Amino acid sequence: MYDYLTGILKEKKTNKIVLDVNGIGYTIFIPINFYNNLLEIDSHIKCFTFLVIKEDSHTLYGFSSKEERDLFEIMLSISGIGPKMALSLIGHLESNLQKAIYDKDINIISKVPGIGKKKAERLIIDLKDKLKTVDLSFKKEKNHIFDAVSALVNLGYNPIKAQKAIQKAIEENRDEKDVGKLISFALKNIPS
Repeated sequence: MYDYLTGILKEKKTNKIVLDVNGIGYTIFIPINFYNNLLEIDSHIKCFTFLVIKEDSHTLYGFSSKEERDLFEIMLSISGIGPKMALSLIGHLESNLQKAIYDKDINIISKVPGIGKKKAERLIIDLKDKLKTVDLSFKKEKNHIFDAVSALVNLGYNPIKAQKAIQKAIEENRDEKDVGKLISFALKNIPS
């Protein structure tokens, strides 16, 4: 199992990316919300992965956070939900999924492509207890960190140094969410 892959984004489509990791191109299927937040081609990204092994294929699925990946794994444990449907649910509902499940909101869940009212009802029953173990407030809060690190890497800084500099900037300015300001703080601390 791969926990995550870090590399250069070489290709992106709405449902998959190609990530170059030390000269090897990995095809990784992704949810639409991850695609919408991707940077430009040739930018440095980190992708949390889940490997699905079947008789005739090994398929990598990628996510912008560990929490999304954990949610994907939980969904796969439910009868009738395969990887494509799980990706679709994560991509379209994001952090609203937990609220929709707890509120028993069949209408919101059934708006996801491939999910009808009966499937939505079944999902609510099957997911209600399982979702208690996953923190789904993940999405919006960590994008600024990812964006700031990626910007420094695109400016030519070493990814590890960039990540450490952004982490230090966050520690010194805990409430700062503005990417530009985080980069400014980090540039003061990053070694050349």
